[in-house]
Amino acid sequence: MEIAGVELPEEATEGTTQEERVASWFGMTKRMTDTLQALLDSPVYGRGVEGRDAASQTYGVYLFSEGGEHLYVGRTGRTERSVKSGKTSSSGFRKRVAGHSTPGATISSASFAMRIAIEAAETEGLVLPAARNERLEQPRFAELFSEAKKRVTAMEFRTVEIEVDRESAVFEVYAAFVLATSYNSFATS
Repeated sequence: MEIAGVELPEEATEGTTQEERVASWFGMTKRMTDTLQALLDSPVYGRGVEGRDAASQTYGVYLFSEGGEHLYVGRTGRTERSVKSGKTSSSGFRKRVAGHSTPGATISSASFAMRIAIEAAETEGLVLPAARNERLEQPRFAELFSEAKKRVTAMEFRTVEIEVDRESAVFEVYAAFVLATSYNSFATS
């Protein structure tokens, strides 16, 4: 990876000076505004939505919007397993939108739909178990989760390709903050 004339390896910053890392950070953050505009200007993709092309299998940062409101920013990239094995596989945009929205998607992969379902459950006064895996045992929550996945399927899905995982991680937070996406939470679990 080369930023502002400073080459930094993706996996570590070992062997670089603090000044080189600061220069790299400055170069990366300087591009955020243009990257955000590229995300907003992206074609709208979909999974099984008439008139929308399937998302690419590349990776970077994605945005779900509905009715002109930006709701959720996420990212996809090389998995730790693929990096360790030396493979180039990734969980690309196409896999990620499916993970958020297919009928069989689990609470773990459909995290955005889960947040929507939790919000709906709270509105109805439904008390949910603290353990994620126990929530689907409640029939009403299972219905809400299913409805949320259908809703996510119909949403606008935009993407911007970012090959460097470190940069996509920073950009995900930047985009969620600037767009004020209501379903992003960066709390630790």
